[in-house]
Amino acid sequence: MTASATPSRRDAAREKNRALILAAARGVFAELGYAKATVRDIVRATPLASGTFYNYFKSKEDIYQALRDDEALALRPHLAAARAGATLAQDFFSRGFRIFFAGVLAARENPRPRRARCAGLPTPPAPRSA
Repeated sequence: MTASATPSRRDAAREKNRALILAAARGVFAELGYAKATVRDIVRATPLASGTFYNYFKSKEDIYQALRDDEALALRPHLAAARAGATLAQDFFSRGFRIFFAGVLAARENPRPRRARCAGLPTPPAPRSA
């Protein structure tokens, strides 16, 4: 195994801290709403020092963007799989919306990161035989 295949302790710690901040932000945004939430609220929801937040994110807007990107990246393969078998535009959109809203519902019921929730999304139906 090469050194590049195994993350260093520092890289692992950075990833862990980033994940802690993202999880805290997700919870704070869910509880207080984006408009009322502050960086201080997010930091208080972690075991990290307040300055640590700024090693990873510039602002509340920056962390929101990271959460949004994480959600989109995790959902994209499910959307692609659902839409792959569609033969009609109606099926394409219907399957996409079904997966999207299943993900939204899962997010409301379970505020864990999307990657942890995606396993519970419905699988797309098999393509129709001609």
